[in-house]
Amino acid sequence: MHYFLISTARFLSDVTGKIPDSALDALKKTIELGNLTFINTGRCYCGVPMELKRAPFSGYLCGCGTYIMLGDEVMFSRIIPHKRGREIIRVLQENHAEPILEATDDCYFSKRITRFEGIEHTRRYFAPMGLGIETYIEQDRFDYDKFVFYYDQKTNLAAIKANLGKDMDLIDRQNGFFEVVPKRLFKGQRHRLYSGTHEHSNGKRLCVRGQQQRSSDVSVCKTCRCHGRTQ
Repeated sequence: MHYFLISTARFLSDVTGKIPDSALDALKKTIELGNLTFINTGRCYCGVPMELKRAPFSGYLCGCGTYIMLGDEVMFSRIIPHKRGREIIRVLQENHAEPILEATDDCYFSKRITRFEGIEHTRRYFAPMGLGIETYIEQDRFDYDKFVFYYDQKTNLAAIKANLGKDMDLIDRQNGFFEVVPKRLFKGQRHRLYSGTHEHSNGKRLCVRGQQQRSSDVSVCKTCRCHGRTQ
C-alpha cells in the first residue's frame, strides 16, 4: 500500500474550478488498489474547496501540516497556544504588518480595512464561504493554527523575524507576504512524513509521525504506541 499527497492547485481545473473526470477516475482506481490519497494544502481545513471535500479522498493534510484527518477522524492537530497567539498578533501590529489568522473552522481578519490588497482580496474570496465574517482579530475569543502576514516599506520586518523565529518557521512567499507555521511542520517538509496502517480491534487506522518532531507533538496510535513507524 502507498499513500499519495495531492496538491489542490494540481487537482482542480483552472478553467472550471472543478475536478476533471479523468482525475476523478484516476483517484477512484488508486483507492481501489488499496492506496491512501490525501489532499495536501497550505490552507486550513475550512478553506479547502467544497469540490475537494466531496471527492473520495482518504483524508486531508491541511495548514502546512498542522492538521491531519483520515476519514472522519482527526489524527493530528496543532494549535498555537493562546498566550503566544496573542503575543504574535501584538508583535505584527506593533511592527506595522497585517496578518490573516487561520484555524480549522474559520479564518480571522482585522475588522478594519487594511492597506494590503492581498488581504482584502482574500477577505472577499472567503466571505461567500462564510469565513472571516463573524469574528475579528481584535476579539480575543479564538485560537489559530497558522497564519500569513503582509508587509511593506513601513514594516519592521527584522523585529518580526527576531520574535517569530524562536518557535515559528517563516516561509517567504514573495510578493510581500510570509506564511508562518510552528517549527518543523510546514508542507515543504512533507517528505519527512511517514504513514502506516495497522489492523487493530477497532478497525484500520493511520498512524502518522514527522521524523523531526518530538513525540509529544505526534498523534500516537493508542493501541501499539508506534508513532506511525512503518516496516
